Amino acid sequence: QNGFSFHLSLVQNDIIYIIGGHSLENNIRPPNFYKIKIDLPLGSPAVSCVILPGGISVSSAIMTQTREKEYVVVGGYHSENQKRLVCNTINLDDNKIEIVETEAPEWTPDIKHCKIWFGSDMGNGSILFGIPGDNRQLASDANYFYILKCPV
Repeated sequence: QNGFSFHLSLVQNDIIYIIGGHSLENNIRPPNFYKIKIDLPLGSPAVSCVILPGGISVSSAIMTQTREKEYVVVGGYHSENQKRLVCNTINLDDNKIEIVETEAPEWTPDIKHCKIWFGSDMGNGSILFGIPGDNRQLASDANYFYILKCPV
């Protein structure tokens, strides 16, 4: 697709899974879910791509690993003006991948009502969330941080 950016990826053995994304051309976040398999025989590599059903509409989300084959997707955006306040668990199996919606944390009013949020995976099922300080109208260049601990 023209002008498409991917937002989440997982790797298991010789397979890359790409979830979500943002089409700049149409300004949409379709529920894309790609499985890219890479074979490295002698000679040139072989790459195959399959579009799988069951993806999620998301961009700019944060993903953390909670178990050996389990990941949690938190945050992100459904659209330019709509934050994604739900969480999803991704279970990888040798022959399948499953994405299910899971219970979201009790978001604070500051997080619910801010227009922008950002963060990063801290490892071991923990995610660091930040919101701009101008939501509280104190110091406009300050940021407020929260740590979300996903069950492991």
